[in-house]
Amino acid sequence: GAIAQSAAFRGADPARAELLGRRLADLAGVEPTRAAHATVDDDLLLDLQDRLEAHLSTMPTGPDELVAELAGEGLDGLPFTPVGDGVLLPRTFAEGAALMAHVPLLTGTVAHEFTAAGRALAPALGTSDPRDVLGRLLGDFAGDFAAAHPELTPVDLIGQIITDRRFRIPTVRAAESRPALTWLYDFQRPGPGGMALHCTELPYVFDLLQAEKVESSCGPNPSPSLAAAMHGDWVRFITTGSPGWPAASAGGWPTRVYGRGDADAVDGPGYVIERRLAEVLAAGE
Repeated sequence: GAIAQSAAFRGADPARAELLGRRLADLAGVEPTRAAHATVDDDLLLDLQDRLEAHLSTMPTGPDELVAELAGEGLDGLPFTPVGDGVLLPRTFAEGAALMAHVPLLTGTVAHEFTAAGRALAPALGTSDPRDVLGRLLGDFAGDFAAAHPELTPVDLIGQIITDRRFRIPTVRAAESRPALTWLYDFQRPGPGGMALHCTELPYVFDLLQAEKVESSCGPNPSPSLAAAMHGDWVRFITTGSPGWPAASAGGWPTRVYGRGDADAVDGPGYVIERRLAEVLAAGE
């Protein structure tokens, strides 16, 4: 079996990846080939990558640009990501997930992967209310989206769009492509700051709540019973091929939700708002 935690299930566009590779080669003063890149010192290559990434990381300067970026792929994260080019990676993530449909897959996300990034976009709002920006992006669905996230401020709702586009919607799409042997989970226990951010679930999965610096990601009182539940489910999946709840093919998108309220784990329909969001965003493209 395979376990994919907070997997984006998507790679770079091949044309954009080629453009970035050529620009990196120009900075390094070599030809844009794998052999030429291999001649560049590792530390220098990393420094050049950081320079190129900083150059590309321009922030929207106003509400119109922000809406356009949220509707498209401009805020989609790191420029250097795997790409199914038919050579180094013979298939895209989506193609690979579907092709390996016979392999049991446990996959899911945390509730607020990159949601805090929305705060960095606040200057682009100017005097605009973030709820107005959401309304322009999502139309009538904006109210339902906000109601589904009562724990978030209006600015954090902007960041939740990034989380959903990059992690939660692709996870749903991967499950849709191979539901028979795919099990979904959703980690919602908040850490410091009131959100379940990227990697917050890891100490629970490995049942290592006493490890150094766990408090910085999980808060001052991490739950031993939640760790026991998650660790037990992961071990069960590894040893038996099933974590103990219905697969995605069972109907209703069964999902095990960890850390919601006082419950360690509850089962029920999962990723409901994300599936609706995906439809709204697709309709606006």
